[in-house]
Amino acid sequence: MAHLNISASNLPSIIHNSMPVITTDLLADVYETEIQNIKTNHSRNRDRFIEGKHFFNLTGSILKDFKNRVTLSNPVGYNRPCSRLVVGKNARSLILWTERGAARHAKMLDTDRAWDVFEILEDNYFTKFKDANRFAKGIPHNASTAELIALVDELQKVIHEGEFIPAGHALPEYSFPKTRKPRSRILEDFINNPKEDVLHQLVAWLKKDGHNMEDAERVLMHIRDCMMNMAKAINTIQTHAQYIDSTVSKLL
Repeated sequence: MAHLNISASNLPSIIHNSMPVITTDLLADVYETEIQNIKTNHSRNRDRFIEGKHFFNLTGSILKDFKNRVTLSNPVGYNRPCSRLVVGKNARSLILWTERGAARHAKMLDTDRAWDVFEILEDNYFTKFKDANRFAKGIPHNASTAELIALVDELQKVIHEGEFIPAGHALPEYSFPKTRKPRSRILEDFINNPKEDVLHQLVAWLKKDGHNMEDAERVLMHIRDCMMNMAKAINTIQTHAQYIDSTVSKLL
């Protein structure tokens, strides 16, 4: 991993709902991507971002209280000045990303920079505040079912080390059993009917589940283009050959 001068000491400390969070602007800043990329990934994958677990959307009086208690100064030692405010004075809403939300965005961006930065944030920024409070409150004797389920999820996260799978949530399964589709149909679907092609289907499913499939889509597109050009060239050769045969037969 390349050395990146990012740590909890040179990022603004933003706490909400007793946990460390980070704004869209700051997340884009440290991931070295455009703010719109973060917003677009969120809007296109809303079903994969759960409010209260991956992010908080502050509005109304909650946002007003947040504005009153949060201030931001330029971080000292940061490798490029962070001029973005935590929240604009006239902002009507603000999204704050949790550790899990930041992990989702790193996964969707899928750049070396994003993964390297997230690892640093995970080890320093998020953990710095979490370690102090993780088990400070303990488990009350009258803990509710919801509190116990939340504890199970937290334990799963610790065990699996990484973005955890909540209890009861199954991993997506991709199944493409063998069919009797003839070779000619396989090629026909790949070139002219991608929705029926197994490779295009797999890429589409992975993309829907939040994976960054841009390069895979680009490769498939180029292969299709090459095959279409080859088909056109073969058709031209066949047409020309037929013309020659017809002309020769007339001469004879």
